[in-house]
Amino acid sequence: MADKLKVDPFLPGYGREGELAADREGVLLAMQAGLLLAMQAGYSAEAAIRLLQTYIILGEQMPNTPKEAKENLERRIAQIRAVNAESKLPKPAAEKPLSLP
Repeated sequence: MADKLKVDPFLPGYGREGELAADREGVLLAMQAGLLLAMQAGYSAEAAIRLLQTYIILGEQMPNTPKEAKENLERRIAQIRAVNAESKLPKPAAEKPLSLP
C-alpha cells in the first residue's frame, strides 16, 4: 500500500491546491486503502465535514478572517462529500465521541 501512496503532488510546494490534494488523498486513503482501520478508529467523513463547517462559523465571527478562507473550506467540504459519495464503501455504524483529557 505504501508504494501506491502519491507523495509527488505535495513536494513542489504547499499552497491552496496542495492542501486540497492532501485532503483528497487523505480521504481516499482512509476510505479505500485503510477502510478497516479507519472504521475501527471511528473515522467519519461526516465528522470531518462538521469540523470544517465549524471553522467556517468561527471564521465568520472573526473580523480579520481572509475572504478566501470560507471559499477554501467550502471547496474542501465539497471534495470530501464527492469522495465519500463515489466510494460506495460502507459507512461506519456509529461515530466514536472525542475523548479529551
